[in-house]
Amino acid sequence: MTGIRFEEVTKAYDDRKVLDRFSMTVHPGEMKIVLGGSGSGKSTILKTVLGLVKPDKGQVYLGDQNISQMHEEELLQVRGEIGMVFQSGALFDSLTVGRMWLSSCGSSGNSAMK
Repeated sequence: MTGIRFEEVTKAYDDRKVLDRFSMTVHPGEMKIVLGGSGSGKSTILKTVLGLVKPDKGQVYLGDQNISQMHEEELLQVRGEIGMVFQSGALFDSLTVGRMWLSSCGSSGNSAMK
C-alpha cells in the first residue's frame, strides 16, 4: 500500500453535507488526526477508505487504485490489505437490526427471518 489520497471528496446524507470537497493525503508511515464534533464526517472518512460509503463527488485512492467506483468484489481484495477497528459499533450504524443479525448468522439465518 503506497498511501491514501482523497481528492475533492463530497458526501451528503439527505440534505446534510458532511464532506465538502475534502482533500487529504496520508503517506506510508504517516499518521493523521481527524478531529470534529458529532456528525462532522470523521466516520464517513474511514468508511470511504474501506469503500463502505461511496463519495457523491471526488476520488479516493489507496495506493494507485481509485476505489471510488469499485464494485464489491474488487473492494473485498482491497480490504484484505487494510486493518481497522471501529469504536462502539460505528461500522454497523447504517444497518438495520435484521441485517446485522443476518450478517452474524451467515446465510443460514435467512430462513429464520421468514
